Amino acid sequence: MRAALIGIEFLLMVPAVVKLLALLYPKHTTTTRRIYLILYLLMPPLIYVDHGHFQPNSPMHGLVLWATYHILVGRTELAVVLMVMASNFKQMGLYFGLPFAFYALSTIYQTATKRYKDSKCA
Repeated sequence: MRAALIGIEFLLMVPAVVKLLALLYPKHTTTTRRIYLILYLLMPPLIYVDHGHFQPNSPMHGLVLWATYHILVGRTELAVVLMVMASNFKQMGLYFGLPFAFYALSTIYQTATKRYKDSKCA
C-alpha cells in the first residue's frame, strides 16, 4: 500500500510541482528548480502525514497543484474539474476551493459581461 502511495505521488504530484516551478521561475536554472523540487518533497509535514501516519494527502495536493497550474495558463474549466476531483478525493481539498470558486465565477462574470456588451452594440 505504501508503494502505491509513493507511485501516485510520483505520477501526480511531482510532475505538477515541476510544471509549476518551470512556469513560476522561468529565469532560474534547472538546477535551482530541482533544488526547489527536492526541498518541497522533503518537507517534514508531507513525509510524516503521508508516509508515517498514512493519511494520503499527496494525490489531493497534486490535483490542487495541477489546478493551480491550469489557472495560471488560462484553462479555467480544466482547473475547476481538477479542483472538484481534489475535493472529492479528500474533503480537506475544500480548504483550497474558495479561491478557485471565486476565480471561476469572476471569469464567468467577465465573459458574460463582455458578450452582453458586444451583443448590445451590434
